[in-house]
Amino acid sequence: MSNGESRPSWRSLEDPSMAAHEPAWPHPWTSQPRETHDGSTIGFQPIEHLRAHEYVAEQIRRQISLKVIQDGESLPPDRELSERFRVGRATVQAAMRILEAERLVETRRGRHGGSFVTATVEDGLAMDYLMARMRRDDERIRSVLAFRGTVEPLAAELAATR
Repeated sequence: MSNGESRPSWRSLEDPSMAAHEPAWPHPWTSQPRETHDGSTIGFQPIEHLRAHEYVAEQIRRQISLKVIQDGESLPPDRELSERFRVGRATVQAAMRILEAERLVETRRGRHGGSFVTATVEDGLAMDYLMARMRRDDERIRSVLAFRGTVEPLAAELAATR
């Protein structure tokens, strides 16, 4: 096949009449780019998996931003949160450390201790929240900006000529 022959499409093995209409190898459900019948390529990106503590922090952050949990209100104890999220207490504690670093939650020790909401996202912490999200999505943001840097000058040129 290295002498210029193309590989048969994945469906052509089942039905030879489909060979002209289907994309070339590899199988369409792989993450490898593949060529379509018109010569363009399609690539699938893997699903981004959040770590358990990031997921827990995101859920609590969302409850705070939606004002389901009010400023000054206490969060359930670690043990209860770990049961609700079906994760270990260490995972909940890691999520609380993230939220403390973002200044959304304050953890107090002692008899009247616990984790308390210290501020909502709208109370001036929106920038901190966005910066934390940007750090997590850094690679995706860079690729979008690179794409925009490539496409926008061409779009501006086309708009100027029309």
